[in-house]
Amino acid sequence: VNVPSTHEWTKTIDMRPEINSVAQVNFNYDKDNGIATWRLISMDPMSMEATDYFNQGFLPVNDESGKGIGFLSYSIDLKDNLSDGTKITNSAEIVFDTNEPIQTPVYVNTTDYRRPTSQILSVDTGDATTFDFTVEGRDDASGIWYYDLYLRNTTKNSWELIGGKYESDSFSFTSDKELDNPQFIVVAVDRAGNIQDGVFIDVVLGDADGNG
Repeated sequence: VNVPSTHEWTKTIDMRPEINSVAQVNFNYDKDNGIATWRLISMDPMSMEATDYFNQGFLPVNDESGKGIGFLSYSIDLKDNLSDGTKITNSAEIVFDTNEPIQTPVYVNTTDYRRPTSQILSVDTGDATTFDFTVEGRDDASGIWYYDLYLRNTTKNSWELIGGKYESDSFSFTSDKELDNPQFIVVAVDRAGNIQDGVFIDVVLGDADGNG
């Protein structure tokens, strides 16, 4: 469902035929205080008046299948020029009908602009086809997410990405042919998406995002 890109709007969503209800969503964003409010109301499809009849709710009565579990998500951009380590806190208050509010815990996001580092500690192979790696990475903020593995043969001057998203410090790579005196490097990516400085990679073969 597409919604307006303004700070205040009302949207009516027909849930039929899956659910015999019409949902009215009222949204308001108080940008001065950073408070977003969603109000979701179940409407009788015939009268278009608010209803409290349990069988006409846009959120079904819950059962063992979990069909009555709902969630609300959103994304928000960071302000420009935030310093590294800036903490951004967020919490929510949920109210069902006339019940007491449910307060969520405070969730904290922390900005992280620092690049991780990593190195290969050991490479073992018995047949020049399967290689077992032990690597070491460091990131003092969000932590290492995964490692990408690059190869450079002695006959080439460029590096080629041959394996990726290894989340463990120990992993294996198997080539489809024997490798003659290969050179390997790993590049770490942290949980904020920062990539290890790769100035030592002369050329990375391929165009992952198709932009040339």
